[in-house]
Amino acid sequence: MTDLPAAADQIEGTAEPETTAAPEPSPDPASAEETARQRSDKIRVSITLTMPALAGKGYKSAGESPEAAAWAENIRQEQQRIIDEAEKALGEPLDVVRRFNRTVNVISAYVLESDIPAIAAIPGVDKVERETLHEVN
Repeated sequence: MTDLPAAADQIEGTAEPETTAAPEPSPDPASAEETARQRSDKIRVSITLTMPALAGKGYKSAGESPEAAAWAENIRQEQQRIIDEAEKALGEPLDVVRRFNRTVNVISAYVLESDIPAIAAIPGVDKVERETLHEVN
């Protein structure tokens, strides 16, 4: 099991829904209920990629230099390739929650436990671990 990466580690500079910092509109209650039902059989996992994160290449953020921005774009493309391969292997869209690139190169998603071996077998995936969610009281 793995702890969730810090929110500050989310991919920078993308407009993809799973990484945007802008508040999302209030979901339709029926849509929220359907999403909750679909996720009820799934577990949340961290899909760790073999490609180093920004920190692994010595960068603090994508905005610090053209080289860092280029590496962040490489990470984004590799993460998208992994997502596409997972969707192909699973025969359905991958329920991505967040993507991280600063200190870890991780895709956080909801999957069926039985889907983990297929995702782990994708070239470029280092490991797939169930996430530990902590509640703050």
